[in-house]
Amino acid sequence: MINLNFDLLNKKIAETNFTYSEGIVKKVIGLTVEVEGIKSFVGEVCTIYNEKNTAIPCEVVGFKHDNVILMPLGELIGIAPGCRVVPEGKPLSIKCSDELFGKVLDGIGNPLEGELSLGGTLYSLDTEPPDPLKRRRIKNVIPTGIRAIDGFITCGEGQRIGIFAGSQKYNSWNDCKICRGRC
Repeated sequence: MINLNFDLLNKKIAETNFTYSEGIVKKVIGLTVEVEGIKSFVGEVCTIYNEKNTAIPCEVVGFKHDNVILMPLGELIGIAPGCRVVPEGKPLSIKCSDELFGKVLDGIGNPLEGELSLGGTLYSLDTEPPDPLKRRRIKNVIPTGIRAIDGFITCGEGQRIGIFAGSQKYNSWNDCKICRGRC
């Protein structure tokens, strides 16, 4: 007997876009690509197929008249006026699972070590931040090893903090110092 998870199948069917539209590249100016013939929303992922039919993922960043403005999430090499553009119908998302532990990822969550696809659940990168009042209380203090930070900003386990410095002002040094203190 075949066991089917109908709840999962219904969810996949509900998430599937059965319409197909395709546009063409009109202009490439700097790092932006102007596309004609598609209807999209800001944040949607589109795929441009260059002259060698290589897929280049892009994100919708704006509109100009009836055209859509895209920013590539990869190289622009081979993109020319007339290249095919296919909207994906969903915002940029990444797969998250325990398989990511120990992997080196690029800026959009793809492994750099040659593995093409990892399993996991897709999570949109455009989500609401968690409610800080619903998080568990911070009980354990984490010393960073940098007296200026420990004296002014007590860091706790599970806390979200931003440590900023101007350009060329010890960002990497701070990161290394904090990591060495935790190892």
